[in-house]
Amino acid sequence: MRHRAQLNRHETFRDFELAGTNDRGETIWISVSGEPKFDETGNFKGYRGTGRNVTARKKAQEALARANAELEQRVAERTADVKREMQRRDGVQQKLAQAQRLEAVGRLAGGLAHDFNNALTAIAANLEIAQLHASDKNEQQALRKAMTALRMSAALNRRFLTMSCRENVVPLLVAVNDRIGNIADVLAHVLGDDILLETRLAPDCWSTLLDPGDLDSSILNLTINARDAMPRGGTLTIETCNVTCGTAAIARDAEPRDFVRVSVRDTGTGMTPDVMARAAEPFFSTKDTGVGTGLGLSSVQEFIKAVNGMLTIESRVGEGTLISLFLPRAAEAINAPNSPESTGAIPLGDGELVLLVDDDQKVLEATCALIESLGYAVVTAGNGLQAVALLEDGEPVQVIISDVVLPGGMSGYDVALHVLRKRPTIKTVLVSGFHGGQCQRNDPALDAVQLLRKPYTREQLAGALRVALAG
Repeated sequence: MRHRAQLNRHETFRDFELAGTNDRGETIWISVSGEPKFDETGNFKGYRGTGRNVTARKKAQEALARANAELEQRVAERTADVKREMQRRDGVQQKLAQAQRLEAVGRLAGGLAHDFNNALTAIAANLEIAQLHASDKNEQQALRKAMTALRMSAALNRRFLTMSCRENVVPLLVAVNDRIGNIADVLAHVLGDDILLETRLAPDCWSTLLDPGDLDSSILNLTINARDAMPRGGTLTIETCNVTCGTAAIARDAEPRDFVRVSVRDTGTGMTPDVMARAAEPFFSTKDTGVGTGLGLSSVQEFIKAVNGMLTIESRVGEGTLISLFLPRAAEAINAPNSPESTGAIPLGDGELVLLVDDDQKVLEATCALIESLGYAVVTAGNGLQAVALLEDGEPVQVIISDVVLPGGMSGYDVALHVLRKRPTIKTVLVSGFHGGQCQRNDPALDAVQLLRKPYTREQLAGALRVALAG
């Protein structure tokens, strides 16, 4: 435009570039320069100047421009690749950090499990002794509630350890309605006075095969989450029913299956889609610091995976949340053990002498009273060396009940091996507050020795003693 204006004004111009084609149809560029010429009267007569072919330079400039554009595109693509790689690494680092946190929690849980389960064992033993002597119905009811709460605490601890240590649990044939009925009072107490608990239990619910303590703790976790979502009160509804569904709407498996569905519905604040998508992640929590661990729903998710079931979450902000547990129906022909509540009369002893070995004085005293209430005589030892010394002194022991972890350099396993080799007529029952890899038997000879998990009930202890005495 500048050159055209200059031409219109008949001014001198320099390097004015023109494009055209040659005889071969190729584009050529000419750069011209010129100055105007006038006659004596000042009339414009034309331009006088020079022209030169700049096609090579123009082609070089165009090639350079294309190269620069390609370079910029490659740089942009590489930058995008770097960003994606950085995002991938950030994701890996976050997963690694989460795995390390879970591993640290697992180590911590393993270290605390023994002490915590010892405390629960002592409490359970004293509660059951109190139940034996309580005559008032209100006292009996209060003690039963306390025992239910204790069993739920033990189940929570076991589930926490299962998440971190991948412990295998022994499934039982469970009537879901009975389990919910047993813990209803505890759930109502957890909810408080401002929240109404409603149960709608289908009368013909199928049985399911799982760890009953895990079911208790899962329902408790969902109840606690629902309570926290209803700070101004509301209603919590627990509902059961039988469902047969093609699970494609819930999971990838499209084959129809039978489930017992346990639904927990609240009228609370609800969740946004973003929160709902992360609700089951370990350590994810929307609660204030120090209020929640972020492990409640993730532990429920782990339980559901372990039983090959399914979990669904439905929620809307301001309308509440519905969480459904789909528990696989137990096959009727399965040869599964019954739940503890369905067992018969507790087997009693006939004065047989039991050697009880435990380094925790509270556990020792409470368990000693529990064993005596079952009709046995008891002698005690605080470590493995003391236990062996009693045996060498000729105590007519018929059964040894020993904790696995003992001070003094001699574990419960060592005691059991000593008995197997020196006094094979004496039977041994090992007990442990640890779970998973921390209570693995260290000798094939111990495979036949019973292992009783802390905290155990009076009925479980009686059964272990009876099995041991029966050989």
